[in-house]
Formats: sequence, C-alpha cells, structure tokens
Amino acid sequence: MDYWATTENVYLDYSHDLIYGVSGVFLFIGNHSLINNDEVVKFDGKSNFIIDMSFEILFRVNCETDNFYKLYTKNNKKNYCILGMAHGICGLISSLKILQNKMNYNIQKKIDILSSNFEKFVIKYAKIKNSKVKVPVCIKLDKVFSDDPNDIDILKNNYTWCYGIVGLGIYFNKFSKDKNLISLLNNNIECTMESIIENNYNNLLNEDLCICHGYSGMLYYCFNETSKNSLNNDILCNFLNACLENYNIKDKTNLLNGYGGIKLVLESLKNNKRFIGDFLFGY
Repeated sequence: MDYWATTENVYLDYSHDLIYGVSGVFLFIGNHSLINNDEVVKFDGKSNFIIDMSFEILFRVNCETDNFYKLYTKNNKKNYCILGMAHGICGLISSLKILQNKMNYNIQKKIDILSSNFEKFVIKYAKIKNSKVKVPVCIKLDKVFSDDPNDIDILKNNYTWCYGIVGLGIYFNKFSKDKNLISLLNNNIECTMESIIENNYNNLLNEDLCICHGYSGMLYYCFNETSKNSLNNDILCNFLNACLENYNIKDKTNLLNGYGGIKLVLESLKNNKRFIGDFLFGY
C-alpha cells in the first residue's frame, strides 16, 4: 500500500476496479478500524491524484489496459466504458465516498464533486418509462458526453451486482439524495424478483446463484433494501433453497461466484442479519 500511495505510475501498474485494483484498497482503508486518519495521510497523494482527474478524463484514461474498458473491447472495434460496481466507475466512487471521512477537507470536497457528477450522469442517461427505469451498464466512449440521451447505447440492462443495477442501486441507496431514482431502482429490482418467484422459478434471468452475477446478489439486495411484504425473508429463503436443489456447485466454494457467498446470503435470510464483511460489496 505504501508503493501504491507513492508511485506515479497510477494507470499502468494496476486497474481502478473494486476487485482487482485501487478501488478495493480504498474500500478496505475506509472500512478498517485499525487504519486511523493519521495513517491515511500517506494516501492523500495517491487519492488526490485520482480525484484531481476531471469526470471527463475518468471515461477516457488508459482505455487500452484499464479494467473499466476491457469487457467490451475484445470483440468490438469501439471502446466502451463500464459504469458498474465491480469493474466500473461506480465502484471507484463508492470506495472514495466510504473513505471520505478519513481524508482531509480539500479531498472531501473533491470527492463530493466527483460523486455529484457521477450521479448526474447516471440520472441524465437513465431511461424511465411506465415507472420503470433502465440505466446504462456500458456505453460507447464516443457517446459519453453527447447532449442527446438517445445517443447513449444501453448495451444490456441486467440485475447483477458486478455490472448491473444491483450495484448501482447500492450506491444510490447509500449516498444519493435522489429519492425518485432510488425508488425506481428499488421497485425495478423488487418487481423483477417478485415476478421470478411468482413464475415458479421458470423466468430466470441467468443460471447462476452467486452473489457476483447471480440471484444471491439480487436476493441480498432485496433483503437489505426491499419494502415489499411479498418479499419477506421466508419467501426469499425458500426461493434460494429451491434453486440450490438443482444447482451444480462443482468446485465453486468462493465468496464472489461460489457456494461460500450463497451460504452467507442464506444464513442472513434465516437469521435476519447482515453477514459480516458485506462492505466488500459496497453495503
């Protein structure tokens, strides 16, 4: 961490994302009680360097190598920017917001500006119709700052934590003051989960149950944020147990995309208690 705090090679040595890069470091520092404010001073240079970038530059920096852009560059001629929690701009800004109270005043103000710009961007390009909202998961870089929202390509509207609206929903519920968008995001996820359950699990959006990109991520979000009586803990728990009966775990036992994370969600539902360490997902 000393190296990351002092190196000037910020873009070439590691990515910015939450799982592989500096966003995860910021998230750890912000949540770890053993790291006090005085010790965070040594990270001011690194965080200040990142935060000093304008919001526009965040979308364009090192497009060839940074994880923000890798997903859609392999088979596409044009670069795309990822907005999601795990590998996108949302994860970086979420971790900075969590770290914010340990930073000096000037950096705190810069984080406020960065997060405000991010929220305005998401709100600007959200598609709202019939009380339902779609937000961009990835967008073409050459369309990022178009004045016409119709120019933005919403490549995929999904409900995952890593790329989709579950991750964005966590951010907006925790940090945003836009109650309308928060309500729309929550309602969208809740209704989708409710529909899946009512259709006897036949209307599955994907085949995975994991937290990262599967149903456990949606279930845990509903557990933390839902207001629907039809999605109480027993119903969510029964749904997950029923899915597990046909789930081929194989050798997947890890937290993000294996049985370890599914088990944590299941125990949270049974005991009506958040699992220790869910800050890793931005909660």
